[in-house]
Amino acid sequence: MSDASIHYQDAFNHLQYHADHMNLWEQGFVESLEHQFKQKGRLSLSQERHLFKLTDKYNMDKIREAQQWVKNYGPEQRDIAIKCANYYDGQYVNYFHDIVTKVLDDPEHHVLTLGEYNKLCKNKYALKVLASYDAPEKFAVGDMVQIRANNRVDIANTDQKTGAVARGTRSTWGLTNKTCMVLEVNALPITRAAKNSRVYKVLIIDETSPIYVHESDLKKLRRPKKK
Repeated sequence: MSDASIHYQDAFNHLQYHADHMNLWEQGFVESLEHQFKQKGRLSLSQERHLFKLTDKYNMDKIREAQQWVKNYGPEQRDIAIKCANYYDGQYVNYFHDIVTKVLDDPEHHVLTLGEYNKLCKNKYALKVLASYDAPEKFAVGDMVQIRANNRVDIANTDQKTGAVARGTRSTWGLTNKTCMVLEVNALPITRAAKNSRVYKVLIIDETSPIYVHESDLKKLRRPKKK
């Protein structure tokens, strides 16, 4: 038996031993590879790469790490997962649908695997969202603010699922320098992976219905200088 064949067989034996840790797709994939190996005596480079990737994934150190992660999964991890799940739930395209559903269907008791958590919360978009949550709030309830000229209030008031835009918020230029009072901070989950994307509910002076704005849409109220 060649060295390559020995390595393959060692990998198959290892994965069979740890089969109870693998999901059904992985188990079926390994069985398919082993069947092909027994029939043809070889694997393609791509198949070999995936085989050894699974072998590395299910070494004992990583299995223990994953088990310890699940054991220690608590309020801090759930809070982060909920924020990230809400971000993806608010997108037009449903990325990570199964993981998002798992989190939002049971926000208080869900437990993500280490792999699921890393996919949902460690990608570059999720990290930007979390950075917006972690940044200090620039405005507080009761503050008087103005809407910036380069605002995108339309985005804050658009339902990403239906495309519906709240009345009076489609024409962003018409809102420039409007004076508002902050009614609520963190009024909606953050659904933009951009700086200063925290969502506020504000009421424009002389209007009767509040609107949503991102932190980046607002600036401090500039009062006229006394002569």
